[in-house]
Amino acid sequence: MLEVADYQMKKSSAMVNAYQMRQDIAAKPSQVPIASVSDSQMNVIYELNYNQTILSQEKEQYVILDKKQIDATYKYHTVPKVNNQVFLMAFVKNWQNLNLINGEANIYFEDNYIGKTNITSSYVKDEFPISLGVDERITVKRIKLEDKTSQKPMSSNKWENESYQISIRNNTKESIDLEVLDQLPISENSKISVKALEIGDGNFDEKTGSILWNKKIVSGGAEKISFSYEIKYPKEMQVQYYNR
Repeated sequence: MLEVADYQMKKSSAMVNAYQMRQDIAAKPSQVPIASVSDSQMNVIYELNYNQTILSQEKEQYVILDKKQIDATYKYHTVPKVNNQVFLMAFVKNWQNLNLINGEANIYFEDNYIGKTNITSSYVKDEFPISLGVDERITVKRIKLEDKTSQKPMSSNKWENESYQISIRNNTKESIDLEVLDQLPISENSKISVKALEIGDGNFDEKTGSILWNKKIVSGGAEKISFSYEIKYPKEMQVQYYNR
């Protein structure tokens, strides 16, 4: 169960606060909401239940306007093609009822401030994702294996095979659910074709080239993911790669 306090989100003691006036190490406010919330056709109205005194000082302050309890599921997520960090994600259900607005949010875990994230209220999916930060206890390494280039006799084409291996180790004290996302190149030239050769139990999207693996890794356990693809092109062409 997540606890939302004027866009604060908390599971046990994991909290995201979207109305904090920027403060690198924030003092915790009173946990009692001080406003009544009502919906109109065009907006959401917060009416203070009683007067608030905000002292003039250099240190920034914030107060809790509203607090809600919502359901969420938790999953780890990594994109080793971009970096080897593993993020803990909270997927919030029924988020449409929270009246979220776009803005920066502060994240707390076990009552400690751990970083910032961004809230985007224009999200369209059923579950709203919120990054709760990097977990250094889960390690990921992506390596490129030896390339192979071939040309069949009497053929005007070349074939390049590229292979990768992703190694994962769970150094936490519990089993984890982990999403691993990678991508194959996308051809923008009709003379160049890309074909997936090996993706294991990954879900492949031909339109975007993305591959998504869902892994459950026990405490202290390790996992290896291997995938490969083939690029076919005329032998007189030079193939260039770039990231989008």
